[in-house]
Amino acid sequence: MAESPKMLMEKEGPLGWITFNQPEKRHAVSQEMWQVVPDIVKELEEDEEIRVIILRGAGDQAFVAGADISCFLNGATSSF
Repeated sequence: MAESPKMLMEKEGPLGWITFNQPEKRHAVSQEMWQVVPDIVKELEEDEEIRVIILRGAGDQAFVAGADISCFLNGATSSF
């Protein structure tokens, strides 16, 4: 699996947790985060014990604030 400290994956019995972990930006999704999501989902899908995938934002401030527009300021293109 591709790894990123900004995207966390946990397995707990039949539950698969995907946690957006960029609280300083209210979990705004960067291109790096977006690119890791398919690998995490695939790993959870392939685990026969996982029945539910839950998305959450770390902490208690926000779930996901949207796209991290700071990556657009650097001329980066994105496939959001």
